[in-house]
Amino acid sequence: MRHLNYLHLRHFHAIAQAGSVVEAARGLHLTPQTLSAQLRQLEDDVGGLLFERIGRGLQLTPLGETVLRYSNEIFSLGAELAQVVRSEDHSQPLAFRVGLGQDIAKVLAQRLLTPALTLSRPLRLLVVQKPLAVLAEALSKHELDLVLSDAPLGVTAWGRLESQPLAESTVTFYTTQGSPPEAPKACLGRVPLLLPTAEAPLRRDLEQWFHENGVHPTIVGEFNDSALLKSFAMAGLGAFPAPTSLRDDLKAMYGVSPLCELAELRQTVFANVAPRRSDHPAVQRLLQGA
Repeated sequence: MRHLNYLHLRHFHAIAQAGSVVEAARGLHLTPQTLSAQLRQLEDDVGGLLFERIGRGLQLTPLGETVLRYSNEIFSLGAELAQVVRSEDHSQPLAFRVGLGQDIAKVLAQRLLTPALTLSRPLRLLVVQKPLAVLAEALSKHELDLVLSDAPLGVTAWGRLESQPLAESTVTFYTTQGSPPEAPKACLGRVPLLLPTAEAPLRRDLEQWFHENGVHPTIVGEFNDSALLKSFAMAGLGAFPAPTSLRDDLKAMYGVSPLCELAELRQTVFANVAPRRSDHPAVQRLLQGA
């Protein structure tokens, strides 16, 4: 193979992401003719076709898939290098990019991330909340420094991620009704419930608990956003599960009181990092305090 032109590789990567030369050209502010010529040059350099046309779209050839896999790693390392260079400049705030799973309570995330803000150097915190699959990919590509989730992210198409428990608590159901706490079996089959959606680890644990204890719940709402779920609870539409450790915060913020505690269940928040990113000072501060 001849000398690799990284600009051509970047443009190939854009085509692979967009699925067409026209869309990629629009995003790169180039003409399709220019982009097609650069793609042909890259194919000459690697010695084979990178795409085959399927209908109106493009599909990667086996060689194209190999080149894409390496280009992902190359550009991921480039992003990491830029972040490391910026982190060495102590005159500028250090970026700390965090992904937050949609089932993680906001007040808990704030509590867990606050220690990172006590670093001796200025820190600029950026928090995004998206589906875990999107966050896992961004973390693997070093577009994020940390992801907080309710289950280890494990292996992605981009590589293995490292996970460590950051916080753990039993699970309590909360309600606006203000009644004295009851035994779980006596109330969870009687009161309307607001639950996370089926793909959430907590939901799966709850379903198992219901089955083992012969409880047939009345589920009136399912949510993949914990804040929206709590908004419905504030309207008195049902009881919802959350970490027992947040009892005082939830009462102050949402006016809810404990209905019953499921002492057998544990809800864990995991800190997920990509290899080579765990040396970020803010990540180190959080993991050392876990």
